[in-house]
Amino acid sequence: MLLDPWWTLRAGVVPYWSVFPVQPSLEKLHRYLDGVEAYDHLQVALFCHGVASVGIATAAQWRELLHRAKASGEFAGVSPRRYPRDFGSFFFQHALRRIEPRRPMPEPLPLGDFLSAADQRNSRR
Repeated sequence: MLLDPWWTLRAGVVPYWSVFPVQPSLEKLHRYLDGVEAYDHLQVALFCHGVASVGIATAAQWRELLHRAKASGEFAGVSPRRYPRDFGSFFFQHALRRIEPRRPMPEPLPLGDFLSAADQRNSRR
């Protein structure tokens, strides 16, 4: 909910959204990473809702996941020391904007192409 699509495309990153930074989300991300070629870089931006609630995955557990990157893994816009009470994490876009552009921006999709694709998707339901 906090990821800017423009900067995601510009940086060439692969977003992985989860509901909250809880154990099931961490486990699903591990399973996803088990099934793909290892990424050179991993960044984790955690939604900090202010409570060390039941089932939350700890900063240490997320840090362990970051070790799966081939080159580097880091927290993006969140302090693991303050997590889950780092309310500055709502402004993590600055971390995404520091990534050097890795891909050219795609050309804008003409409205007619978008509407055609949407119609095709709706007709399959």
